[in-house]
Amino acid sequence: MKVMVTGHRPPGIGGYDTPNATEQWVRGALRSILAGLKEREDDLVAVTGMALGADQVFAEECIRLGIPFIAAVPFRGQESRWPAASQMRYQEIIKQAREIVVVDEIPAYHSDHFGGKLACRNKWMVDHSKLTIAVWSGAPGGTARAVEMVRRRKDRKILRLNPVAQTSTVEEPEPEEDLVMDMFGPGSE
Repeated sequence: MKVMVTGHRPPGIGGYDTPNATEQWVRGALRSILAGLKEREDDLVAVTGMALGADQVFAEECIRLGIPFIAAVPFRGQESRWPAASQMRYQEIIKQAREIVVVDEIPAYHSDHFGGKLACRNKWMVDHSKLTIAVWSGAPGGTARAVEMVRRRKDRKILRLNPVAQTSTVEEPEPEEDLVMDMFGPGSE
């Protein structure tokens, strides 16, 4: 089973100064979820977009737990504009990936625009996973758009970690109306 992560950049999980209380809460919650999944799923593989913040914390916890992960990078050189320390951390993490997928090089997921490349990366991750962990406070932005993409699939569960409230919830897919009616038969009320 493949599990993907989508989540906030460092400002949404406590900032760039780490460790900090919010980032540590996110890290612990991800570790707990991943450890539980590893116990239940023999074929568990994680998928991360490798962005700064929640994506990299997720990858680090996969490494710590011995869970193979796919680095779904939106385009080559995604890290090139980051500070040197962030680039070094990225390189240390990505070299431990089971597989690196450069999403922009897949014709069906190509975009000529920066924001489009990030959206295509998210779409690829949604298309290639069965479960989503969303490190998301509810704020608008890329994580919100990724969560909405997952919700539209109608067959995916979302484990949501709210780093602001430090709560976790499960969003089950809502059954389609026809399925509910079929369960009770025609004319049932």
